[in-house]
Amino acid sequence: MRDAVAEELEKYCKNIIKKSPENGPDWAFGAVEFARIANLIDLGQYMDMLSKCTCWEKEEDPSGGNRMGSRN
Repeated sequence: MRDAVAEELEKYCKNIIKKSPENGPDWAFGAVEFARIANLIDLGQYMDMLSKCTCWEKEEDPSGGNRMGSRN
């Protein structure tokens, strides 16, 4: 069950970051924190998600990380 929750949580986090670049990372972090506190994911999944959380925004951002659209 935890694997299914982790999979859905990752989809949610990627989606919320894509929809809301400014606040999405905070929402994603909160969702991961909640899932761990609620014992929906284990410590390994929690650590894996947090490490991914920092790069999800960059993966989804076609501008290369600059929200103004410039790569410079």
